[in-house]
Amino acid sequence: MKNHKLILILKTLSKKEINAFVRMVSTPYFNRKEEVILLVVFLKKYYPKFQENLIKKEKIFNAINKEKTFNKRFLDDTVYYTIKLLEKFMVLEHLNNNSFTNSKILSKELRNRKLNVLSLKELEKSKKIFSNENLNFESDYELYFISLDEYLEPNNKFKSDYIEPLLNANKFLDLHYWKNKLWINSELLSRREINNDLEEVLTEFQLNQIEKVLINYDDLILQVLYFLNANNDKYSLGEIFDKLNEKFIFLEKKIQLLILVGLINYCKKQYTKTQDAVFTKYWFDFYKFGYEKNVFQKVNSRLDTTFINIVHLGLVNNEFEWVAYFIEDYEKYIKDKMLLKLGRAMLNFKLENYNLVLSELLALNFGHIHQNLTSRSLIAKTYYKMKEYDLLDSHLKAFDLYLRRQKELSKQLMQVNLNFITAVKKLMLLQYDKKALVSLNKYLKEKPIAYKRWILGEI
Repeated sequence: MKNHKLILILKTLSKKEINAFVRMVSTPYFNRKEEVILLVVFLKKYYPKFQENLIKKEKIFNAINKEKTFNKRFLDDTVYYTIKLLEKFMVLEHLNNNSFTNSKILSKELRNRKLNVLSLKELEKSKKIFSNENLNFESDYELYFISLDEYLEPNNKFKSDYIEPLLNANKFLDLHYWKNKLWINSELLSRREINNDLEEVLTEFQLNQIEKVLINYDDLILQVLYFLNANNDKYSLGEIFDKLNEKFIFLEKKIQLLILVGLINYCKKQYTKTQDAVFTKYWFDFYKFGYEKNVFQKVNSRLDTTFINIVHLGLVNNEFEWVAYFIEDYEKYIKDKMLLKLGRAMLNFKLENYNLVLSELLALNFGHIHQNLTSRSLIAKTYYKMKEYDLLDSHLKAFDLYLRRQKELSKQLMQVNLNFITAVKKLMLLQYDKKALVSLNKYLKEKPIAYKRWILGEI
């Protein structure tokens, strides 16, 4: 038991705290299990050294249960419940020792209970505590973040009386607020179905406040935040990219990732809305920049998804040599090694090495459905380019059957891929009947289709 979680935490308690913990578990409000009281009292006798020979499981069991037969399940349940109480005790101790946090939580709880007058009084009290305490802003930014609530009205606009204190607050903490607001909104937007209605990350009022800050500060982070809320501002992308290159090294790793994710999402959304190739170029440039600066490898946990995105965008921008280097270099980071084959197949298709595409993909069945869709579509395009129409016809039938069996696939994604299959069949007919071109063009105009640009290029 010496290295058990319960013992490790108990060792950190002061003598005063362990006495308080004994009183807590003896209080019916917190605990009604007699065996828990017996366990804590028993362990207290051996505090703080907790010698291994004195706290063996068998001895602990005999102290909390008079049964002769050792019951491991009973002991484990008692220890687990005690740990939960100990964790609750540490939280309560923190609140007891931190008057600001305690006051803020109380104010919020009073407001939730519709006791607004009492809530405002407690809020005023917490403001006085916050202003009087000598806080280290670099390490206590979470406390500051909580205090920002008092500057905001329900509609998230700043109260005019509090603008100046906020702008004059510690710069690092101010940025912490804005970057978290951006991050949350970006994550929510990225998980929605792609549509043409792009929502603003910040309100117009908040943007005006950032603009005021920009007059006084030449700060990369604030400039990026302001830029990300511009509408179709492709002309500033080059300027932002240059400043990023200049100042990137001075930012901490998590903020580096945050900025790049924000810029990548911006380019993605603007391209979806406008189909402007400028956004595709910078979409890739920001991915490439982040990889070369070693940001995604060290911070990002979704490396496999990032890998396919970078390969695809690199090929769209005809960066074939860099993509080839990237695929081989990425092998040491990627978890799903089959994705390397998919990446190489995508590259070989662009290089018109069609036999190599098939050798990479035909024997594979990817675990992720989106990777399977990419692979099957790529095989279909390869058969078409090789003029292997019989093999293509068989492959499309199997692809159709595969799609209809995927219950977890969204209806939208299933439909665009089924439409791709139909469009490729119509594309095959062009080899024998040129009149089929009218039918295919009509189909392309009326239906949402995966890889529509590729099909248009083949007509």
